[in-house]
Amino acid sequence: MFFGGFNGFNYFKPEEIALREDAAVAIVKAKGLTNEEVDMDILNQFRDKKEISENLAKDVAIAVTHGLMNGYP
Repeated sequence: MFFGGFNGFNYFKPEEIALREDAAVAIVKAKGLTNEEVDMDILNQFRDKKEISENLAKDVAIAVTHGLMNGYP
């Protein structure tokens, strides 16, 4: 499942598993936080930070900064 815009397209794939980054995009957009500045270093606490899609990492960082998501470092 993906709730993001990529190359100007928004799409939804309910048959696919939603990843953390997909959920972050949906939450950040729903809360109107998309344009916030964020310190990307907040993602350094996660072992798998390199697995977060580069184009969606900002949404994950925003969600973590606002306490909307957390995980196990």
